[in-house]
Amino acid sequence: MFKENNEKPFIIELLHSFSVIFTIVVLSMLLVGLLIVHLVPEVQYISTLFAFSETGFSYDNILQIGGVSFFLSFFQVILLSYCFFIKMRFLMRFFLFSLASLFTVSFFSIFFKWFPVDNLLAWIGFIVTFIICFAIGCVLTLLKFKLENKKYNKLLDNYKAQHNNIT
Repeated sequence: MFKENNEKPFIIELLHSFSVIFTIVVLSMLLVGLLIVHLVPEVQYISTLFAFSETGFSYDNILQIGGVSFFLSFFQVILLSYCFFIKMRFLMRFFLFSLASLFTVSFFSIFFKWFPVDNLLAWIGFIVTFIICFAIGCVLTLLKFKLENKKYNKLLDNYKAQHNNIT
């Protein structure tokens, strides 16, 4: 079932990525929705994404979020896993993933009228928020890589020390 180098098959990575992204997006949208309803209630009448029914998210919104999550998962597995584009630098892959995500979310925003297409201020806010979120994501990812690198270097040093003591 798994490849020789212990990589998960594409479909398994895609399903795992989808479940993580969908969960994060739904939780984020719920948090943002609660903030919007309490802090800026008029926005819920402008955006179809935050036009909650009495029971919360509508099925349409959940399916839209599922669609966005699927495409983001697909791009994540294609661009950020080590199955494809192996020789491409991580920052370039992350940049391409950011662009693909921006275009995907923009398409969904326009198609499903998540916010008014002709409102320049809404687009500026969207793009600024998007850039800030991806900058934070990039910093956290690079920090994670740095910590993992330290951990693996320490393990390698321990292995070398033990190997030198044996011989």
